[in-house]
Order: sequence, then C-alpha cells, then structure tokens
Amino acid sequence: MPPLFPRNYGNTAKYEDALRRGKVYFACNSATQALSVNTTTATGLILTNPLTSGVNLVLLQVCVALITAPAAQANLVLTGNILTTAAAATTHTTALVVKNALISGGVAGQGLCDSAATVPTPAAIRSIGGGPVGAVTINAPYIRDDIDGLLALAPGCVISLQSMTTAITVVASITWEEVPVW
Repeated sequence: MPPLFPRNYGNTAKYEDALRRGKVYFACNSATQALSVNTTTATGLILTNPLTSGVNLVLLQVCVALITAPAAQANLVLTGNILTTAAAATTHTTALVVKNALISGGVAGQGLCDSAATVPTPAAIRSIGGGPVGAVTINAPYIRDDIDGLLALAPGCVISLQSMTTAITVVASITWEEVPVW
C-alpha cells in the first residue's frame, strides 16, 4: 500500500507533519449564521477547549465568507475568555461537527465548536482584517486569517468570532492543531 502522504522533499505542505499525526481539526458553520456583537450570548463560531482536555488548541486559520452587507461599519474580531471555574463554563447551545483534517478518518479531538453558546464576558484579542467597512458595502466577500500558531487555547479557554459593532451574517470555519499541554 502506498504511503498516505508520499514524500516530496523540499516542497512539503505547511502543516504536513501535524496532519500525518492526525492532530489537526476543523469545524465550519453548516448554515449561514449571524455573528453576535461582542456579547456573552455568542453566535457565529465558538471554539472551546474543555478544562479536562489535556491539550492546547493551537489556532492555525479562521476563514469567513460574508453573506450579507452590514447596516453600518462592521469590524470582525476574535474574542477570548478564560473559563477558570465550572460556574464560568461555556454553555454549549448549538454544536457544530468537529472533523479531523486527515479526512480518511483521523482520531477525534478534544476541541468543541458551536454556532451558538453562552460564554463568559468576551474580550477582543485579535482583529480580523479585510471585512466590511461601511453601510451596505463589502470590501472582500471572503476573509482568511492565517493565525499560524500565534494564538493557543489552554484547557479551560474559549474563543469566538464576533462583530465588534454591527450584526453581519457569515459562514465561517476554524482550524487548529491539538498539542500536549506545555
């Protein structure tokens, strides 16, 4: 049987090693979703690393396809939260299917993803550039933020894609690698 990923020396894919280990995961909205506006009642795309996971979720990429133009200026952000107690835990309302990026059937991961959840008070931690800039206009219908490991969720943390000022409807996806806690 030929190898799953034949070697191509000098021209390997960016995340090939992590993919080989079956440690890259993704989730995507299964329908259009209105993004919440910087609130604890989050809608859109929410990624949670459970307190008992034993792994860090290293963020690789967020992709956003804009479906509607906003009524006013809209800035997309990733908001982060630390879930330090059971009382502050995320309430998972509408789960999304998390898939292993090794499409042939890699192992299940620890990260949980939702299109709606109640989260602790969010704080903006990363701006998502290239989005809508004004009333009824869309600069780029598709936005890709290559985070490339610059953010990681330790056990007990959550991140969500939200709008800073104005509701907007999107389809979004998030990709991460799961690594042992540092």
